[in-house]
Amino acid sequence: MPTKYPSSAFTVIDLYCGSGAVTHGLKDAGFNVVGAVDFDMMACNTYRSNHPESHLIQSDIREVCPSVFESKLPQGLDLLVVCAPCQPFSSQNKKRSSKDDRANLVLESIRFSEYLKPKLILFENVPGLEREGVFDTLRKN
Repeated sequence: MPTKYPSSAFTVIDLYCGSGAVTHGLKDAGFNVVGAVDFDMMACNTYRSNHPESHLIQSDIREVCPSVFESKLPQGLDLLVVCAPCQPFSSQNKKRSSKDDRANLVLESIRFSEYLKPKLILFENVPGLEREGVFDTLRKN
């Protein structure tokens, strides 16, 4: 049974949503997670099972146009959540390389921010973002 949100609930889009742990926490706190994006098939299957009311886009984020969420945001977007793909940044990744093109995926959030103009953006604290210089690019935009 889908969760009923009060009309005053803050609206959220969850980028790199994975299986939906952040969405779950936000829903428990009363937020209305209206959309999400992820590429991983297994994570998306789990997300769909746990959050059927959220409009999930299973695709490479580089191929997703932010306008796909417009109809879900009649009052605008309150919060854009960005949980960066952590593999390129994690110290646990023993094969980590500066040539890993996944490191730049998080920069796709800039397109979403510019188009959807959220009131707030929440970035997952991934220490490698700063080490690889990605955080500086995000901050400048």
